Formats: sequence, structure tokens, C-alpha cells
Amino acid sequence: MALRINETLDSINNTYRSLSDREVSVTAEQLRNSFLGVTAKGESLLDTFDKHIEDTEKLVGISKSAVTLQRYKVTRTRVTEFIKKRYQRNDISLKEINHMFIADFDNFLRVDSSCSANTTAKFLQFFKRTILIARNNG
Repeated sequence: MALRINETLDSINNTYRSLSDREVSVTAEQLRNSFLGVTAKGESLLDTFDKHIEDTEKLVGISKSAVTLQRYKVTRTRVTEFIKKRYQRNDISLKEINHMFIADFDNFLRVDSSCSANTTAKFLQFFKRTILIARNNG
């Protein structure tokens, strides 16, 4: 009996760690829902990027080019680097994307990644498309 309780507590702790990697603060309700499998998929920024990249891969040669796909992948890599540096986390919730996040990402691209103005604008363009898709999907 004690072994089952400890296993459950370990599982809850792992769920909490996973949530805290994506969220600024974790509520008891979020923890409960995630532990019980009630949370919706695709609420994080990198999950959204992954889904969009997967969809773009299917369209390569039809309505998208391989270069476009590669640019989405590089943009995702830059966003991942930014989140790790700025927030010390592996991912971020879509709810946390605001003007300050975008301004900080722009600064990160220019200063830390040494991107030119045109390259920075392109990264932000691909970032914006992904965010708009997430917004349009609710």
C-alpha cells in the first residue's frame, strides 16, 4: 500500500515539474487536470511549432517549399534557445506570449544570435505566422 502511495506521489511530482517547465505558476487545478489527463494538447508554444512544422512537411512540394520548412525549423530552434536563456525553462505557455516576450525575442535575435535586421524580421515573420495559426485554432 505504501509503495503505491509513493509511486502516485512521484507521478504527481513529475507532472508538476513538467507543468512548471511551461507555466509561470501552476495551480492545483492545472496539476489535477494534467495528472488526470484532462489538459488540452498544443497549449505550449513549442507544441504549436511542432504541429505547424508537421503540417508544413506534408505540404512540401505541393504548396510549400523545402526552404520554407527549413526556416520554420530554424525559427523553432531560435525560440527554444530564447526560452531556455530568458526563462530557464524548456517551453512556455501560449498564454504567456505578450508584447514583452516578442520584444525580448527580437532583442535576443539581434544581440545574442547576432542576426541582421532582415534575418530578425524573417524570424519574427515565421514566429507570427505560427502564433496566428494557434490563435485562429482557439
